[in-house]
Amino acid sequence: MIYNAVREATTAQKVSLQSRSGMRNSHLAAAITRTRDHLDSPIAPMIIAQDLGISTRQLERLFGKDLNASPKKYYMKMRLERARHLLVQTEMSILDVALACGFEIPGHFARVYRTAFCVTPIMQRGRLSQTAPRPYGHDSLTGRRGCKGPRSGQQTGRASHAAQPMEVGKPAFRADRP
Repeated sequence: MIYNAVREATTAQKVSLQSRSGMRNSHLAAAITRTRDHLDSPIAPMIIAQDLGISTRQLERLFGKDLNASPKKYYMKMRLERARHLLVQTEMSILDVALACGFEIPGHFARVYRTAFCVTPIMQRGRLSQTAPRPYGHDSLTGRRGCKGPRSGQQTGRASHAAQPMEVGKPAFRADRP
């Protein structure tokens, strides 16, 4: 067996889903397999439930009971973990990574990625071996922002947009903003 990528020392070793969670439900395992196979074109939980022959609510209960997350949040977690892997292990452009993980708008991908890992996709590429970002985990699944950044009260060194004078008739474009 040949591996084309080296796992970081801080990254946990992969273990099967059944071993990790003690889950034995065939519907849940099939739903997770289905989502894993369609990371590039996300499928609605309603369609997954219909394909499995169960109700959407039953699928939500299974995810909540065994994985402590809704199907949508778990799906997003899988997509973001895949994106992180592609950013770290490949030379794909950020746009290609976003599209490969089912994000049609790169700006949305960058926002979601930053919320989950406390680092932007561009910064992730720049600090591969410096510091491992926090894994997508309890804070982002519960909706609490675990990152300290401009939205949580810290200043970034840039002047705020409101402080910049704007000429009448010209668009509000700043070259120093990404």
